[in-house]
Amino acid sequence: MKRICCALLTLVLAALCGMSAFAAPLRFDAGGKYKILLIADPQDDATPEPDMAELIETAVRKTEPDLIVVLGDLVEDWAVRSEFDGDGNKRELSYAETFKNCRAAVDAVFAPIIASGVPYTAILGNNDYKSGVSAADWYALLRGQKGILLPETKVYSDGRTDSVLPVLGTDGKEALRLFFLDTGTNGVTKEQVNAFGSLNDNREIPAIVFQHIPVPEYALLWRFCLPCEADAFPLGKYFFVKRWSLFESERDRCTLWNGGFTRQFAGWKRCGNVIGAYFGHLHNISAEGVYHGVRMGAVYGDRWNGAYRHGFALLTFDERDVRDYTWTSYRCTGSIAAGDASIGEEHLKSNKYS
Repeated sequence: MKRICCALLTLVLAALCGMSAFAAPLRFDAGGKYKILLIADPQDDATPEPDMAELIETAVRKTEPDLIVVLGDLVEDWAVRSEFDGDGNKRELSYAETFKNCRAAVDAVFAPIIASGVPYTAILGNNDYKSGVSAADWYALLRGQKGILLPETKVYSDGRTDSVLPVLGTDGKEALRLFFLDTGTNGVTKEQVNAFGSLNDNREIPAIVFQHIPVPEYALLWRFCLPCEADAFPLGKYFFVKRWSLFESERDRCTLWNGGFTRQFAGWKRCGNVIGAYFGHLHNISAEGVYHGVRMGAVYGDRWNGAYRHGFALLTFDERDVRDYTWTSYRCTGSIAAGDASIGEEHLKSNKYS
């Protein structure tokens, strides 16, 4: 009953304040440019961190995007579903209490975006689902955000929703297609993979995919190497080299995981028009590379504590050649709220691996 009440309440809120402020279609500007700001993993709770909201506000101001995409993990699952008393004892919260905490966190994440007036959309991450809030309630909660672009392009049997947004060129014709896929707690389902081809029905239009959890192929941007190879670094008893250039003189402390081959990536290749895919989830990695003709990148997270790096990324498209777009990574050090923050660009050198 509590779940039903929460869902009904959020649907009412969506009807009252979630009317889209961006009825006009997305389109390239008069100069033929289009910029997409990528924000990932704010992972907040009912008492949001000031730096998280400040970083999002700063990212919008610095990049002046045409569209903002929040790449999932809006909440920290354990923090919204439990609390500690004065003696340090942990208590699991009720569904209604958890939902209330999720709404407070989500409101804080989107407040600076809504205030900017820039069109925006979002996808869900594994932590959002691990909070225990149902897919139906999550999507009702998202649609309660003023002006969010979240079309129900495809709703699946488990409640996940995938969305597609077209971007029109200066001539009014579709020049770029954006896919937003719900990866749940472990990645896309077979149902989603099978449906992608029908969603991507016009293979002449270049397409970009956004999802929270990376495809395993992203890990293949690393490769095994000999110890004597330039830029080789040890991990366990093996040596690896990255297929992208290091951003900093210091060694990147990112985690290497096992790569693999998926039906999802194979489907992108069959379609032929998927030119890029961008992910959250990894927090400490902000890097882009090319694997078999598909550009893939992950974005620094915005969860604010000492264990993670923080930042955002920008994709800049030129209508004259949509496929030859630019990726720029930004890293924030220090505290924006405390006034000692520094935000710097990290430029990736050309990577022609395919």
